[in-house]
Amino acid sequence: RTVGDSRQSVRVKSLVTLLAIINQHFFPASKDGSGKPVTEAVATDTIDEAEAKGVSTPPQHGDLQTLQLIFRGVLVPTLEHAEVNAGVGEQTVPPLPDDFEHFITLAPLKSTSSRKSGRQDKSNNTSWLDTTFDHLMDGCVSICLRSIEIYKTDALVEEVLAMFNSCLMSDSGALAVRGLRRLNHFITEDMPVESITDDTWATVCHMLRRCLTVRGLPGQSSVSIDIFTDKSSGKDDSSGPDCNNDEIHQKQEATEIMSEFVLEEELLADRRYIGGNAVMIIGSLLGNRSFVTSMGLRWYLFLSTGLGRGIKEWEEAAKILSMYPPQTPLSNGAISPPNYLENALYGRKYIVRFMLHLISKEDVLDPDISVKATMGNEKNSLGKRSAAAAKILIKEQSEALLSALLQKESLVGEDASDSLQSVAEECRAVEVKRMTHFVCELMEGFSKLDDARLFALSGLTPTLSASIQSTSKNVRSAVHELVQRMFEGPLSDRVKTKGANSNVQTGKGDQAQTST
Repeated sequence: RTVGDSRQSVRVKSLVTLLAIINQHFFPASKDGSGKPVTEAVATDTIDEAEAKGVSTPPQHGDLQTLQLIFRGVLVPTLEHAEVNAGVGEQTVPPLPDDFEHFITLAPLKSTSSRKSGRQDKSNNTSWLDTTFDHLMDGCVSICLRSIEIYKTDALVEEVLAMFNSCLMSDSGALAVRGLRRLNHFITEDMPVESITDDTWATVCHMLRRCLTVRGLPGQSSVSIDIFTDKSSGKDDSSGPDCNNDEIHQKQEATEIMSEFVLEEELLADRRYIGGNAVMIIGSLLGNRSFVTSMGLRWYLFLSTGLGRGIKEWEEAAKILSMYPPQTPLSNGAISPPNYLENALYGRKYIVRFMLHLISKEDVLDPDISVKATMGNEKNSLGKRSAAAAKILIKEQSEALLSALLQKESLVGEDASDSLQSVAEECRAVEVKRMTHFVCELMEGFSKLDDARLFALSGLTPTLSASIQSTSKNVRSAVHELVQRMFEGPLSDRVKTKGANSNVQTGKGDQAQTST
């Protein structure tokens, strides 16, 4: 209880005392003067012999279970103070990645003392999150690492991850971002990469992917589309003669869902900081060869696919919020949370990097991978499935990027009063410019592929052909080159086959007409 005291000195002292008691009881220092850990000094002694020597007994399995109960019953509930005391003291704005691009909202002033772990200058802040959170998590991580060394098991890793998950599920965006960055520090710096198991990667990847979703996002049903149309045209046909009671009820229900989502977004606007930080952490993990090797291609694709879906949800959320602007305007000097379109653009920056990494792997786009796979070899079979999943990811995300570029190009120069978009003209231009750069970067990566691997992506030809309508000369040139290579390669055989079939059918028709 005292860990949640309003006085900073009291809660810090209480937390330090609590952690000291846990460490003293479960990890006692050696008393025999040898300087060795207790487990080494008395590893072969019985309990009576150890007590006779004046040293503590070696750790028992029951001690580990007790530690797990302490985590679940004492340490994890302590995080509730971060939410209960969220409005106490001066609150810091959740940090964003250094390379996050603001083209709609204003970028906040960067703290000179910010760290990768998410810690900021707390000299002027007295909130529980800014003064106590780091002490709690550092102590819990220390207990976890010592338990791995002494008990030779990573059972407490699951408990620490449960604490981070509690942070990520919080309504407080500041707590979620702080927990997210501390999770990244735990995986990348605290834990040796060779000790991270597949189960740990599974838990971490699911937690990160959940951070890419928009909480409470309404489904894109036909009713929602009708509401968009009615609102944009200024008409309300809910009372018209052609609208039956079921349609009226469905529209009213959809309107309520929209209103609840917009209200929640207004109240919990700081949760928009989570998406950008999650993208940054995923990018740092998937950009590190040792972590990619440790997690494997399976979780690489899992996170990349989740990012692609997150981008889609951010675009949909931005569309809804553009129709329902916040009822409470920001006060002068207040920092606005990032727009969902900014999160989507930041996500596209990394999804292009992930696709370029995948196409650079020879075994992903190798058309002969099924021939090389050995029958009955489970490892090769898994590689074959992963390669197929990677091709699907590349195809879907490439199509999504190109289609989004064409759509956003069509909005540039359009009258804002006739559009559902409430983004300023100059902001749209910046977004299109950055997306054009991403498309050119991706097309350049495709052009560097040899014919065999490029032809494995022949399914992209229709989308590439449609992208020739882009307003960017660089995009049109890059796309034209790729389409030309496609038609000179695998598609040329299809054209010849269709031409031959057409000639055969024409010849048969002429013969039939002559005989007649």
